[in-house]
Amino acid sequence: MTNLKTKVIMTGLVLLFAIIASFGTTFAWFTVSNTVEVGQMQISVKTDTSLLIRVYDGEFEGDAAQDLLDEEDLLDAATYRNNLVSTDITDTTEYAGLAGYRLGPVTAANAAYDDLDGQTLKTMNVITKALTTTTNANSPTGDFVELKFWILSQVSNNTIYLSDLAISVDAATNDLDSQDNVIYAVNLAVWMSQELAVPTVDPALIYSTNPDYAFAFTSGMRGAIDTPDEPTISGPYTLTAGQRLGLLSLHSLFSGADVLNISSSTAPTAITTLDADTPSLITVRIYIEGWDAQTTNAILASKFNISFNFEIID
Repeated sequence: MTNLKTKVIMTGLVLLFAIIASFGTTFAWFTVSNTVEVGQMQISVKTDTSLLIRVYDGEFEGDAAQDLLDEEDLLDAATYRNNLVSTDITDTTEYAGLAGYRLGPVTAANAAYDDLDGQTLKTMNVITKALTTTTNANSPTGDFVELKFWILSQVSNNTIYLSDLAISVDAATNDLDSQDNVIYAVNLAVWMSQELAVPTVDPALIYSTNPDYAFAFTSGMRGAIDTPDEPTISGPYTLTAGQRLGLLSLHSLFSGADVLNISSSTAPTAITTLDADTPSLITVRIYIEGWDAQTTNAILASKFNISFNFEIID
C-alpha cells in the first residue's frame, strides 16, 4: 500500500483532517484465490490546536490494572499529536502489518436485503447465497481494512463530520482498464465505538461515491441457476428493484450521478458529537461491497486510492 497522505482544509472555524490511502484487492465474488503486490502505505493526519489525535493501539483490552493505565494515558494530552505520519501507525502493535493488508468482497446487507450494518460485514457463499459475518480484517488474506483513532476535543463539545469522499484509480498499477471499476465498489463504514473504556451504541454510517446494488449472477458462472435441476438456492441471487432502492437509501453520502432517482449529495454528514476532554474512538472500515454492480472478476487484483475528510465543527 502506498500514498497515504494528508490534506488539511480550513473554512472559517472548520478544520479537517483527511486520509488518503491506496489499497489492493485480492479477489472478487467468484475468484477462488489470487494475490496482488502492493507497496508500503504512507499516512499522515493533521488536526487543529483544539483537537488532538492518536492511533489506537489495543487500549482497554488488558486486565483491570492495565485498563487503569490505559485510561490515565489517554487522558494525558501530551500523548496526542496534531499530526500523524506513517510510522506513528506502523509503530503500533495494532497496525504493524499495515503494508500487507488486502481487501476481498463482503456485504453490509442483512439476509433480507432490507438493511445495512457496517459493523457486521459478511462474506457470501456463491452457491447457497448464505451470508456469514466476518471479522477477518487487516491481514494479507483479509476481507476488509479497519483503522481506529482516538480523538480528543480539548476546548468544547464538537460534532465530527465525514465529507468529500473521493475514490480514484491507480492507473500506474492497474494493468487493465476494467480493473479501474473497483472505485465504484468501495464503501466506508464509520462510527464512534468507544468513549474511554465505555462502548457506545452508535450505528455505522455507510458512505460510497457510486452506490449501485445491481449485481446479478451471470449464466454459466458459479452462483447462477442454469437449469431447473439445480438445487434450491436460499436468498435472492438477483436483487429486486425494491431491494436495491432500499439499500441505496441507507447510504449516508452520495456523490456523483444520481442512482435510481436518489438525489446525489456531497454535503458533510455528521458522525457523532465529541464530548470535551473525553477521548473518543472512531472506527473506519474500508470494504468492497460484494453486491455492487462492479464487483466482478474484472476488478481482480486492482488498486485504488481513497480519500475522505473528518470535519470538526465547533
